[in-house]
Amino acid sequence: MVYRFADHFWNTDFNGTSGYETLITRLKDGKKLCDVFIDFLRARVKIEEDYGKSLIRLGQSAGTNDEAGTLKNSWNAVTKEAESIGTVHCEMAKKLNEMIDRTSKFREQQKNDRSKTDDKMRKLQRDKKNAYDTMLKNKRTYELRSKESQQCNDALDSKATYTPREEEKLKKNQFKAKTQAENADSIYQSSVKNLEDARNKWQLDMEDTCELFQRFEVNRIQFLRNEMWVYTNLESLQAVDIDHKSEDCRKVIEKCDENADIQQFVNIKQTGSERPAPILYESYAHHSPTGISASQSSHQLHVMGRNVMPPRSTSGPLVSVPRQPSVKEDAYASISEVRTARDGVARSGKGFYRVLYEYEAQGPKELCLKPGDLIEVLEIEDDLWALGRLSGKKGAFPLSFTEPWQH
Repeated sequence: MVYRFADHFWNTDFNGTSGYETLITRLKDGKKLCDVFIDFLRARVKIEEDYGKSLIRLGQSAGTNDEAGTLKNSWNAVTKEAESIGTVHCEMAKKLNEMIDRTSKFREQQKNDRSKTDDKMRKLQRDKKNAYDTMLKNKRTYELRSKESQQCNDALDSKATYTPREEEKLKKNQFKAKTQAENADSIYQSSVKNLEDARNKWQLDMEDTCELFQRFEVNRIQFLRNEMWVYTNLESLQAVDIDHKSEDCRKVIEKCDENADIQQFVNIKQTGSERPAPILYESYAHHSPTGISASQSSHQLHVMGRNVMPPRSTSGPLVSVPRQPSVKEDAYASISEVRTARDGVARSGKGFYRVLYEYEAQGPKELCLKPGDLIEVLEIEDDLWALGRLSGKKGAFPLSFTEPWQH
């Protein structure tokens, strides 16, 4: 069931306008939400513009000339993504400005239409009230003249006999009073008819106005609802667009390869592969350089050997747990996990490795190593890491801290 304004905004007071005033107040209050919505959109435009421009400036000023290789490409992708996302926010601001223009035009159009109708209804209400006041005035005159005519009739009938002069005077007054009463009656009836015409015209226009105001209200609700829907859709599209920009960036970062960058750096910047020759002992007594003895040489090599060499690496890979092909590519997966999951490549190895250097686990899925420990190798992932079992615990360990061991 749909309620109609035309059925619910009347009152019994002939000159009462409370129903109409309720409707016109509703329309004026409805304009306030349009104003609030426009203010909201303007504030959002400023946020989008400021944030978008800041992101663009950040992306343009964050370049570096010191990096090379795939890592530089990844960094360039990150800065470019900042610029791209900044552009998305600036485009959002433009679309919101278009919504502001639409809402402003709708608000002004409704205001103009409402004002025209309000002016018309105010005039009809004044005409009806003037007709009512005129009717009351004519009614009082009619009642007064009728009373005077009745008094003249009573005066003529009050005596049984009159002198000819008295009777003539009384009949003359009676005729005059009767004529005035008849004229007042005619004027009164005419004013009642005019009032009824004014009432009928006002009532018909009031019904039309109620229907028109209801359409105004329906249009306003539908328009603002649709604009709010457009607003939320713009937010969704903005999120999708940003995700596409981020995906493009992720595709570049995924190609970042530490081995390729190391190889490129070595090829371009290498300074030589030969180490400095040792400084030999020179005997002062013989004033000539001599070599060290075989036992001294053996001791020196032992001191310089790998048993006391610092480990080749003290840091783990991107993640400290062995990577399996079933790893999900979610927001927290490392590039190595994504590659392993996609390629499904894992090298297997068997046997034992002996620990050369002490290693402190960097997480719960790594093994703590002490020199002399024997690790059962379960799987060799790459040149740097393997999965093994030590003292009943499985975990990842760095190969550079161990060496193959034979029984």
